[in-house]
Amino acid sequence: MALARRLAPGKAIVMWVILLEALGALALLALIVWWTMFSGRRHGERRDDD
Repeated sequence: MALARRLAPGKAIVMWVILLEALGALALLALIVWWTMFSGRRHGERRDDD
């Protein structure tokens, strides 16, 4: 926080907004990965009838 105090007050707010945006993007990425990994099929994998 010492760096934020040295910067102008407006720049500290911009830094927080960028940090929150990055965390939101990371959370969205984690949600997409979780959704695609664990959604799966209702009855498991398809069986090959060959």
